[in-house]
Amino acid sequence: MAKSSRLHDKRFKKKFKECILQLETMLSTNGIYSKQKILLSNLLEDLRTQPMLDSENSSNVEVKNMWGQKDLQTVLKERNDRIYNLENELEEMRSMNSKLSEERKRIKTSVLNSNGSETLEKIIETKNKELFKVSSELEGCKSKIKDLENQLQIQKESCNILKDSNKRLSDITNKRSPPLINRDFLLDIQKSIDSEQELIKFKTLNAELERELSVLQEKNNVLEQRIEALTQLISDYESKIRIRGTTEKLVNTNDTENALMEELENITTAYDQILAANKKLEESLSESLRNASEHRTENINLKCKIKALEDSKQYVEREKRRLGEWKDTLLNETRSLEEKITNFDIQSCEKDRKINDYKVLLTTLQSNIRILENEVNTINIAYRQAQSELFEIKSDIRALQVEYGDIKRICETYKGLCTADIDIIEEVERYKKVLRCSLCDTNIKNSVISKCMHTFCDSCLNSRLKARQRKCPSCQIEFNSNDVKKVYF
Repeated sequence: MAKSSRLHDKRFKKKFKECILQLETMLSTNGIYSKQKILLSNLLEDLRTQPMLDSENSSNVEVKNMWGQKDLQTVLKERNDRIYNLENELEEMRSMNSKLSEERKRIKTSVLNSNGSETLEKIIETKNKELFKVSSELEGCKSKIKDLENQLQIQKESCNILKDSNKRLSDITNKRSPPLINRDFLLDIQKSIDSEQELIKFKTLNAELERELSVLQEKNNVLEQRIEALTQLISDYESKIRIRGTTEKLVNTNDTENALMEELENITTAYDQILAANKKLEESLSESLRNASEHRTENINLKCKIKALEDSKQYVEREKRRLGEWKDTLLNETRSLEEKITNFDIQSCEKDRKINDYKVLLTTLQSNIRILENEVNTINIAYRQAQSELFEIKSDIRALQVEYGDIKRICETYKGLCTADIDIIEEVERYKKVLRCSLCDTNIKNSVISKCMHTFCDSCLNSRLKARQRKCPSCQIEFNSNDVKKVYF
């Protein structure tokens, strides 16, 4: 049984060490210690991209699901579930450790209470050594469990940081930050866009007016030429009238002059009307030119503003592209983390299976320990019975030896004495027997039991006290060392 228990203990130690090595490899492969770096990089990216998101919100550009909030929330939920499962496993390991420590204490108390032979004491000492080794290994396991708890705490802190970053991102996307570009500027841009349309209309009107003005100028030139021709005709007629001086011709010339004067009046009225129309056209042209210059300046300003907006739009598109690339990298990292978590789950399932095997081993060891304890108790009882029987046999042998010596001496004395002294010798022997101890029949009675007042020798009483036979040999009353008193004859 001892060999089988040792073999079980060795197997248990080997499996326990393999489990610890697997835990360390899992921690190193999954890279749990490098998660703080990932979180710091995420926070730096958040701080870097926050002003760009503010500028996009100020220009009324709504960015929806840019950061993959739903994916982050699902990842956080899965991590919380896994942390909860790991905490449950740690609590189960703690309960197992507490049970093992309680059983070890119980075995120690049972070993201390038992008073067996030397062989049993050696077996118990070996068991104690093995239990001490197991306890040291359990303490190492506890320390590693504490390390795992610290790592779980780090994961919790990382998950809390991710939650805070997610909340901050959702707040950034939902809330309206103060715009960097003034609303007046945006209204001016809108007005400028409307004014561009008006400018196009005005340009068309201006072209039509210029065409009409060119037509009117051509008409004016024709009328001026006709007026010059008429003035030359008038001068010619006046010269002819002065030269001829005749009445008939004057009459004729007066008639023609009247007709010409009427025609001149008509021409002058038409010329005045044309001049007024030309003035109106010149005034409208000057106003249109002024408006065109103003529209040109406004157009230049609008072009500058549109260029600035296009630059900002290109910058925003570049940042969007960069954020999309960063989102892809984050998705790849989350996929790799999910793969690591699946590997960790598989390894945890294997650990659970091994823990169940260890539990079965533990139950078998406990049953073996109980069987050994029962055997130790039976051996102790048999040993005590054998000791009591041996003491009784030794006391019987001593009594028989004493009787044999007495009989031998009596025979020798009877040979040398005569029949007359036999009565005296018998009395002497009887008195000697009264003074001798009734147990060993060799030593003189020199001590008394105060409870029953029976007398015996010191050696017999001390031997009985050492053998834990604390009953009077003659009356079977219990006594202890304080009840034994000295007697002097």
